[in-house]
Amino acid sequence: MDGFEQQLAACSAFFIATAQIGGGLLGLVFVAMTFDRDRRGLGRDGAMHALAQQVYLDFLGVLVCSLLLIVPTLGRLNHGMLLLAVGGVLAVRTVRGMLALRRELRSRPVLLQRFGLSVMGQLFFLAAGVLLVLSRVPEAFVLAMCAALALLVAGSRSAWLLMAGDDAGPVA
Repeated sequence: MDGFEQQLAACSAFFIATAQIGGGLLGLVFVAMTFDRDRRGLGRDGAMHALAQQVYLDFLGVLVCSLLLIVPTLGRLNHGMLLLAVGGVLAVRTVRGMLALRRELRSRPVLLQRFGLSVMGQLFFLAAGVLLVLSRVPEAFVLAMCAALALLVAGSRSAWLLMAGDDAGPVA
């Protein structure tokens, strides 16, 4: 067993747990946003709609990246490239959403903070991918664990913001 496979085995319980948590929260957010869309104002408030999409992407990112990191047969380089691809797609999607809403985000700084925390988690996955490609295995796994935790926190905080709102709008 090389260093990568040892690290993969050592961290598998963590990534199994985060995949389960991310998948469960992803399902809950999907159901909540589907059945309570009108009361949440997601159809008429562009910023809140974008935040709902971001929550979904955060939990999806945790699920996909955690699942990637429990598959032992891909190898270090393939794991690194896949983390780069998934982290890159998530980060580009988030930044694109932020740019589309830049006027609304300036007037609602709490939403900007939520997007910022998501970007941080996604960049951690990107950095973990780079470190895996460069054979820096222990550091890559630490960053991947931080990324999963950051995205779970970001998604949970944003989901709370979406769910805690009333007719006057969400509260922090």
